[in-house]
Amino acid sequence: MGGLLAATAAQLNSFAGIPYIKKSGDSNKQIDFIYDGTELSSKEYANLLMKLVDEGKVKVDNYSKGGIVEELENKFAALLGKESAVFMPTATLANHIAVRKLANNNRRIIVQEQSHFYNDSGDCAETLSGLNLITTGDNAVDFSVNDVVKIADQTKTGRVQTRIGVIAIETPVRRNQDCIFTYDKIKPICDYAKSN
Repeated sequence: MGGLLAATAAQLNSFAGIPYIKKSGDSNKQIDFIYDGTELSSKEYANLLMKLVDEGKVKVDNYSKGGIVEELENKFAALLGKESAVFMPTATLANHIAVRKLANNNRRIIVQEQSHFYNDSGDCAETLSGLNLITTGDNAVDFSVNDVVKIADQTKTGRVQTRIGVIAIETPVRRNQDCIFTYDKIKPICDYAKSN
């Protein structure tokens, strides 16, 4: 297999070091791995942006060069010990780019039938990247290594042999009350992918 992608719907809710203020008044910084964005009203969000501008914390950038985006990328590159990092405005776009890159020329992608990538991205995978999403685990949080093997065998034995490029695993699964695809199910899938 071309790769294994474990994806989460992650969104950092602090912007430029300003703590996200919960409606309860708790001023602790919070990272929310479930929902996109902050729970601010339009007026609260506009006021926060004005405050950041007034304090000089928003710097001008041009197509992600300079400004806060470049600072964010540099900070994460340093934290991760990498040469560079790239900011994606949404987790959906990040997932799409990661799957596309991992797939390379093997365009068949195994995804959960309940995944965000399959259900909430329109046909972007097919339209923008020529990816063929193959679903498994209907109405379920997870799928098994046997499901993967069955799909892989079907692709190998068709009139025109094709290969699976990526096995995308999303956890938690928003459509199933944020249930987790457990490690004991991910491990054999990962082992199979590495050996194939």
